[in-house]
Amino acid sequence: MNHRKKQLRTGYTTGACAAAAAKAATKVLLLQESTLQKITITLPNREQASFQLVRCGLEFSENGCKAFASVIKDAGDDPDCTHGAEIVAEVEFLATEGVVEVLGGIGVAKVTKRGLGLALGESAINPVPKKNIIEMVREECKERGSCPGLKITISVPCGEEIAKQTTNARLGLIGGISILGTTGVVRPFSAAAYKAFLVDAIAVAKSENSPSIVLSTGGRSEEAAKKLYPTLPEHAFIQCGDRVDVALKEGALQIFSQMVVVSMVGKMSKLAQGKMNTYIKESVIDLQFLASLFEKVGGESKMIHALGDAPTARRVLEVAKECGLLEAFAALLNQEAHRKMREYVENKFSISCVLIDFDGTVLNTI
Repeated sequence: MNHRKKQLRTGYTTGACAAAAAKAATKVLLLQESTLQKITITLPNREQASFQLVRCGLEFSENGCKAFASVIKDAGDDPDCTHGAEIVAEVEFLATEGVVEVLGGIGVAKVTKRGLGLALGESAINPVPKKNIIEMVREECKERGSCPGLKITISVPCGEEIAKQTTNARLGLIGGISILGTTGVVRPFSAAAYKAFLVDAIAVAKSENSPSIVLSTGGRSEEAAKKLYPTLPEHAFIQCGDRVDVALKEGALQIFSQMVVVSMVGKMSKLAQGKMNTYIKESVIDLQFLASLFEKVGGESKMIHALGDAPTARRVLEVAKECGLLEAFAALLNQEAHRKMREYVENKFSISCVLIDFDGTVLNTI
C-alpha cells in the first residue's frame, strides 16, 4: 500500500527559521562577508536542514558592526498563517566573551500573562527554539575557532499583522507572533490532505496485524507515547494532530481491539467536552469548563475565579498543582475525555487515555 504521508510536504517552524537566520548572520559577522546565499543547520530533532537566504549584509555605525540575515518561512502543506513570513536575525558583538543572548525584536510578541512557560515581559521565543538558536550560533563560532560575546535579535517584520490571525492577544502575547517549534519541522496536521494520511496510516497498522494503535496529538505526546509503549512497532504510533475524530472513526471501521490516545491538557480538555476535532478554528479551550472540573475536586472559590482569567490550560495545571489538587484534577479530566471518546465510537472498541504534562510526565492513565 502506498503511504500518502509522502505526498504531504512538511515545512519548518518559526524556531528553525530563526536558528537558520541567526547562524547565517553570525557567519556574515565573523567573516565580514555579505555574499552568503544558503545556510545548513541541525534542527532540534537532530536532522539537517538547508535554508535559502532572502538577504544578508553588514551595517556599520559609531557603535560598531552588526550583521543581519533572513529566511522565508515555508510551512509546507500546513495552512499556517506564518507561511511566507520573513524571519530576520541581527547579530552584534557583546563585551563579555562566550555569552550568547537571544532577544525578540519587531514582530515578536511579548509575554504579558502567566501560563505559557515563559517569564512575564520576556519575548515569546520558546525554550527549545532559543536553545537551538544558541547552539547554531555557537556551532558557527566554533568553526571559526572561538566564541565572542554575541547578541542575537530575532524579528518578524510583518509579525504584528500576522498575529491578528492568531489567538496570541487572548493568551497575553502582545505585539507579534511567537517563535515556536519543538522539532523544527511543521507537519500538516490541520490540512485537509492529512485525513487521507490518517486513513492510510491506520490501514497500514491493521495490515501489519498491530493489536492496538497509539494516537498522539503532537510531537511531544508521540515522544512520550513511544517511551510508554517501547515494545510496539513504529507503525503502531500515529500522530493524528487535531483530527482525533478522523482517527477514531477510521479505527472503528478497521475494527481495532484497542486504541490509546496520548495528549496534553489543552487538547484533552477539548476531547473531554466531546470536541473531537481540536483544531483551534473548530474549537477553543474552554477555561470555564476546566474551572468547573477544578471546583468538583475541591478547588477553593478564589482559585476558581483565578482559573476563569487564566490564559492557558497550562496555567490551570499550575494552579491545580499549587492547590495540591493536580492528581485529582488530572484524573477527572482524563475520565471525562475517556467517556466522550467511548461515546463517539459507540463503544465499538476499547480506548485508553493517557494525560501527560508538558515534560512528558504521565499525570493520569485510564
